[in-house]
Amino acid sequence: MNTDTILRKIGEETPDAFYLQVGAMDGHSFDGLCGYVDLFKWKGLFVEPMPEMYQKLLEYYSTLCDEEHNAGKHAEYYDSLRFENSAISDYDGHIKFIRIPPAIVDKGFPEYDQHKYRQCFNGMAAVYPPRNGLGSEGDREIVEKYGETITVPCVTMKTLM
Repeated sequence: MNTDTILRKIGEETPDAFYLQVGAMDGHSFDGLCGYVDLFKWKGLFVEPMPEMYQKLLEYYSTLCDEEHNAGKHAEYYDSLRFENSAISDYDGHIKFIRIPPAIVDKGFPEYDQHKYRQCFNGMAAVYPPRNGLGSEGDREIVEKYGETITVPCVTMKTLM
């Protein structure tokens, strides 16, 4: 079975499904759950550590809620969505990430293939020092040139739930 078939089956057979999305980004870009959340009115918890992406996530669901309400549809289920602006870790506190700042991603990388790298780095972040993703050999040059560290709140799964 493919992912679409599995998620549709869950949606059709489990009306009270609850999901946890870690690394929720802006709520729709690169998001395989977005359509299912809206279609099946699933309840859930979005976790996003990057401040700019977290704001976009809140704006996206706020706008979606307003559109549903204005269209006369039931928007109550949005009240059952939870949002957390933290990273998940094995301790509560703060953790250092590395990322390419959103303003730089938006502006682009003149010396590189624009489409490839703008898509790749939009919303991407990794615990510092990175061991995958931003730590790969293919990304090293851009990360060394444009990367920044950012400290964000972190919580354990026990604290989150």
